[in-house]
Amino acid sequence: MNPHEEKDSKNHEEKDSKNHEEKDSKNLEEKDSKKHEEKDCKNHEEKDSKNHEEKESKNQQEEEELKKKAKPEMDQSIMEARVRKLAESLRQLHTEQAPWISSEENMADLLEVEVDMDMEYLKKSFPDISHESLKEVYFINCGDLEDTIDMLSQLEVFFYTLKFVVLCSLFLFG
Repeated sequence: MNPHEEKDSKNHEEKDSKNHEEKDSKNLEEKDSKKHEEKDCKNHEEKDSKNHEEKESKNQQEEEELKKKAKPEMDQSIMEARVRKLAESLRQLHTEQAPWISSEENMADLLEVEVDMDMEYLKKSFPDISHESLKEVYFINCGDLEDTIDMLSQLEVFFYTLKFVVLCSLFLFG
């Protein structure tokens, strides 16, 4: 071989070796980047799975809390249902024991008896006031005995005060 060919062959070998080195370095870089991507992928998957697990556990905790809250509401609704049933049975028992209240005619009789009893009480409590006046005040107060007594008491106080003032004025100016 001549020196020129040897030189060429060396250059060519050097170039080949450089090309190989470059290819090897590129291959290494690609392998490293792939490994790095795989690690990143694994890290992301691990993070995602941890996040998913945390979310799952939070969801489970929230569901358990909701179940705990729902139980008292269910207990309360059961209690309300029992109270309704008890009230209904008591109402039914009451109507069975007092069938005379069930008709409107009997109800009117009951109200009439109540009015008569209230009027008798008012007559005894306020003997100076006429029966008609007592009846008017009683009906003005919609049949409320306490309100009627309050109103009549105030009128009585006013009347006695007025009577006292008249007597004093007659005595003084007389």
